[in-house]
Amino acid sequence: MTGLIRTFLNRGGAGVVISSFIYKVILLLYPLILVRVVSIKEYGEFELARSLVLVLSPFFCLGMHEALLKFAAVKINTEVNYILKKIFVPAMFSCFILAGFAFLSTLVLPSSFSVPGKIAPFSIYIITWGGFLLISNYFRAKHENAYFSLYTLLSSIFILLLFFIFYKAEINDFEVYALVFSPVGATLTLLMVLLYKGYDFTVKRSSFSLKAYAVYGTYIGVGGIVSQLALVLDVIMLGWYLSDTELVGFYKLSTIIPSLFIFIATIYFKSEFGSIVKMDSACIVRYYMQYVTHFIVLASVFFGIAIFFYEDIYKTLFNAELDVKFYYVFLILVFTALVSVLVRVPLGNILNARGYASFNVKNAILALILNILMNYFFIAQYGVVGAAIGTAVSIFITGGLQLIKFRGITNGKR
Repeated sequence: MTGLIRTFLNRGGAGVVISSFIYKVILLLYPLILVRVVSIKEYGEFELARSLVLVLSPFFCLGMHEALLKFAAVKINTEVNYILKKIFVPAMFSCFILAGFAFLSTLVLPSSFSVPGKIAPFSIYIITWGGFLLISNYFRAKHENAYFSLYTLLSSIFILLLFFIFYKAEINDFEVYALVFSPVGATLTLLMVLLYKGYDFTVKRSSFSLKAYAVYGTYIGVGGIVSQLALVLDVIMLGWYLSDTELVGFYKLSTIIPSLFIFIATIYFKSEFGSIVKMDSACIVRYYMQYVTHFIVLASVFFGIAIFFYEDIYKTLFNAELDVKFYYVFLILVFTALVSVLVRVPLGNILNARGYASFNVKNAILALILNILMNYFFIAQYGVVGAAIGTAVSIFITGGLQLIKFRGITNGKR
């Protein structure tokens, strides 16, 4: 464990992980504040609207923020500046198109969803969050972890600050607008810092193909949008079939703790992506086995505490008393999260880094199909428990396929 932490710190990823973790924790625990000022039903409407919009998140910026991280990371800083200049307008234009699509979708959604009023302001989030992703990966591509960390922390601060400002001002959908405008506040603040520090915005022409960036970004986006849909499909289908946003709210509360640990693993691997690209097969196997050895201990402690103190945790943090069916939901999602942390998250990132993005796309499509089929049958039969079962089945099967693929490409080397 000491060796893993020392290696990680030496790569300079600590600031990235800590700031990203804080940001994700705030997003995950956002309900902790929200359910104390709105009803569970209103919270359910918020989560349902957010899920419907976030389905499109992998296509924010046409995926070019992902291409920027992959292709520009080997460029010198002035060349990265040039590339950002070239992709910024088309990337943001794509966000405006997606925002318009999300806004128009409110005209065709069935009345049972009861969320069009929240989807409209959430559509703006596509634009502001898209800009945030592009600028974040710009700093990561330049290996300027300090600025990336500062930017992420600023966004975290503005989420909380705007939440309380808008709430006190009694603005309708204040919880939505706090998320929508937090990237704007963070960007303007960071820009002032950069100007004060005399940041070098000099550009140097570099080999660049907008088509290559768009194709790669779109390709990654297809896999991402399928994965994202698989993540939020249970919420969307619960809203569709049960037409009860209060149940959706309780279900989302049950997913918060399992999701938190998944985000820890996700953030860790995002910070390690550049290092994984350079590893050979034998090194990757050793790296993965070391990761599993340490994370299974952390996961056991984390989930053990959560399982035994589940009732007290939710009553204290969320002021909510969840009945026995939600405890079953929680247990199912805990074991699903464990598979995600040990298999889906690490191997998904490793396969992408090794050039097997096409496999991840196919696997994500399979996960989506399985999730739709499982949710269709199980939600009707078991309600919210059925949604958890459907998610678990799709994760277990596709995680197993990832493990088989990983063993194949590394030829069993240790």
